[in-house]
Amino acid sequence: MAHHRRSYGSGLGELYVDVGRSQTGDLTITGQHLWPGGEYEYAIAVNVNQLPLFVEALGGEHGDDPWTVATTHLAKLVEHGERVWLQEHGVESTLWTHVEYD
Repeated sequence: MAHHRRSYGSGLGELYVDVGRSQTGDLTITGQHLWPGGEYEYAIAVNVNQLPLFVEALGGEHGDDPWTVATTHLAKLVEHGERVWLQEHGVESTLWTHVEYD
């Protein structure tokens, strides 16, 4: 599983993002944003049928491993906003979120 850590600076917390594979073969992007007093978690799933489009949109070629391509470009996805990037490139996905405050 790939791991990308992004620091938002003093007092704003940390964001941890992982790329994985579901039991059905979907590509998953999960994140946890921790800040003083709470956390935001999310999971984005890109259906296995959407993976060729996903790879192509990231500049990969037919037959490239989607998880390798996603890992290579993870910082770009996170900085742009994963879900926004997917929508802008016509890649269908599902989203789950959870917010918790102390």
